Amino acid sequence: MTPQKPSKVTTTQPQVKNLSNTGSNVTILAIVAVIALVAGGALVLVRRRMN
Repeated sequence: MTPQKPSKVTTTQPQVKNLSNTGSNVTILAIVAVIALVAGGALVLVRRRMN
């Protein structure tokens, strides 16, 4: 079982890494954009409430 597991891992890892490398940039940009929008909206609401 031990020699079979590494082979499965090596065959699955490159595919996952390729997908993660290509998709990570898009997902990170999307997450950053969402966080920026949420933070901006929260700051605006807080400023309006404080004023």
